[in-house]
Amino acid sequence: MESININFYSGKQWTEPTLLRKFPTTNLAWHIGRHEDIGYERFFVLNENNLHENNDPWDRVMIPWRKNEQDTTTFKWSNTEPVYDLPENLEYQFRWTTITKKRVKLWRRKP
Repeated sequence: MESININFYSGKQWTEPTLLRKFPTTNLAWHIGRHEDIGYERFFVLNENNLHENNDPWDRVMIPWRKNEQDTTTFKWSNTEPVYDLPENLEYQFRWTTITKKRVKLWRRKP
């Protein structure tokens, strides 16, 4: 199965303003940079009416991701965990995508 390597340990991650300047989003199923999300470190959040959307904010089909080149475990949407995330994010799931080999975190409310 095809999957993307998010280079989890490389530190190569986009800052959202820079990413949007270089690659504007095109998929209207996503909320981008809403005030109520930014405070909880969520920037790209799938609209609650579109929880089963298969395309990312740039309208590309989302494929499973893995943490690094050696890892064979792949993920789609993953639940947040209290030890790693803010309490306000526990009702959300996340996944990753990449743009020019830098990772981008995506969010959605748990269906």
